[in-house]
Amino acid sequence: MRTPMALWPTSVTGAVFITLLWLYGLGQILAAYQPVPDAALVVDLIPAKPDAPQPAEPPKSKPIVKLKPKPKPKPKPIPKPVPTPVVTPEPEPLPELEPETETATQAVVEPIVAPAPTAPPAPKVVPLFKLTKKPVLTSGGEAIYPKIMEKSGIESEVEIEFLVGPEGLVLEVTLIKSGGAEFDAAAIAAVRSMKFTPGFMGDQAVAVRYRRPYVFRLQ
Repeated sequence: MRTPMALWPTSVTGAVFITLLWLYGLGQILAAYQPVPDAALVVDLIPAKPDAPQPAEPPKSKPIVKLKPKPKPKPKPIPKPVPTPVVTPEPEPLPELEPETETATQAVVEPIVAPAPTAPPAPKVVPLFKLTKKPVLTSGGEAIYPKIMEKSGIESEVEIEFLVGPEGLVLEVTLIKSGGAEFDAAAIAAVRSMKFTPGFMGDQAVAVRYRRPYVFRLQ
């Protein structure tokens, strides 16, 4: 059996070796968080050469970032002036003038209306058979044949009633029988051209009615 004294050197060497390994591991951990100094302190506790220390990694240089030049601002386009439209103002309407009212001081002139002429009294008409003296035709009474109807060869008859006044003039003309416009006009014109001596009933001149036919015949 080995005595405890005989095992001591081997135990010390192992303990030193373990301590060195622990220190080496601790150094590696510290190297990861802190920069490695230029010269590392090597503790040589045993004659055995330790492993060569690994060279420390140089610190990484930061990349140089080149700043891009700022782009020059583009000049803003100047807007063209828009011509303002010329608005012609509409002429204001003239105020309506109110009609002037007559004042109380102005005199109201009433128009002078001439009196209407009084119509002469209607003549007394007496039947022909009651007359003591009949009217006598002195002039007129001839009808002229219408030329248009004469050229066309047209014949007709017209009957007229008329009133002979106390002065012997024809006062009223009435168409009893028409023979056409042209023949009627010729007969009426003939009757209006008549003049008579007045008719009398006793000593008084009176009016009397007559009827006369006009026959238009071609010879």
